[in-house]
Amino acid sequence: MTKKNLTKLYAILFVFFCIGLLTISKILERWEDFRFENEAVHSSIEIIGAFAGLNIAYIAFLNWKEKFTWYFTGPAIGFLSMSILNIFHALSAPGQGFVFLHSLAGLAGGIGFILIFIVPSPIVKTMHFQCKTFSCLKNFIY
Repeated sequence: MTKKNLTKLYAILFVFFCIGLLTISKILERWEDFRFENEAVHSSIEIIGAFAGLNIAYIAFLNWKEKFTWYFTGPAIGFLSMSILNIFHALSAPGQGFVFLHSLAGLAGGIGFILIFIVPSPIVKTMHFQCKTFSCLKNFIY
């Protein structure tokens, strides 16, 4: 794809994004008090997102196993911890703990992503990581 065609594509996507954003804002203006509270749908979406995070963490751990770099470990730990806490968030009843688990999941994921910037010690660089535990957990879940 040429640069000219790519620029046109980005312009078209931007226009559709703006139209969608304006449409949603107008709809929400008309229905100020509209709230969609459905625990089953919320839990289902949270579980699907958590399993997607588990799969991303698994792929990142596999990349680390092949390339032996620290670069994949931080995000993998972030996705793993965030996914596990989001699973507990999805399974809990609404209340204070419900909100706390979701906030804690975001914090744990953020800390995992910050680990990219930490330079590992020589012990971590030479450590050979086997994904047997995580692979076994993933196979047990599925």
